[in-house]
Amino acid sequence: METRTSDAGTILGLAVYLDGRHVARKIVAMSDHVTVGRNPCTDVRLRHPEVSRIHAVIHRRLHGFEIHDRSSNGLRVNGRLVETSAVRDGDIVAIGPFVLVVELYGSREAAAAAAATPADSIEDDAETLNAASRT
Repeated sequence: METRTSDAGTILGLAVYLDGRHVARKIVAMSDHVTVGRNPCTDVRLRHPEVSRIHAVIHRRLHGFEIHDRSSNGLRVNGRLVETSAVRDGDIVAIGPFVLVVELYGSREAAAAAAATPADSIEDDAETLNAASRT
């Protein structure tokens, strides 16, 4: 039987892909909010002209996480253009040319193990990711 911590103890991770290749995995411990954008001060920095300085903010909520678009360029979650959306484990977030896959962990140990995992490409699933990012 799998034990889960409450949502308040869930650790947010983002696997970042560009052109179907895994380029980074950012584990954002127990932060209440995470900034994503081109600015060097963001928690997750995505260097590309299609990415706004502060493109999105992910907030911890009582029952999970919620992403807010702060850009003029748009944001897609699972292929849908959104201003605000709940995000769950496995959701696909498209920001400019980047695809971020949401990873939620129930413990620091699980997050640390994921962070230590070698980067994989997602070529086998690239068609799904590309469709979800453009739909």
